[in-house]
Amino acid sequence: MATSLNQKTYTISEFGTKMGLSAPTLRYYENEGLIKPQRHSNGRRYYTQDDVRWLKFLKHLKGTGMSISDLKQYISWREQG
Repeated sequence: MATSLNQKTYTISEFGTKMGLSAPTLRYYENEGLIKPQRHSNGRRYYTQDDVRWLKFLKHLKGTGMSISDLKQYISWREQG
């Protein structure tokens, strides 16, 4: 699949495999507001290289010992500038 900008996209299964996470974990992260996948017109999620970079960064932060709550706070601060 490709977006209008010719960027590679991934299904939830492909993205999970690429990132080493299960689909339920990705859905949990989405429900917690950590990731925000795009949706096709039929409602199916898809992920881009931007999502790959973002999740790699979140995994790095999580690897430093940050909790999900800490990550949510970080994202809130980041969105505020």
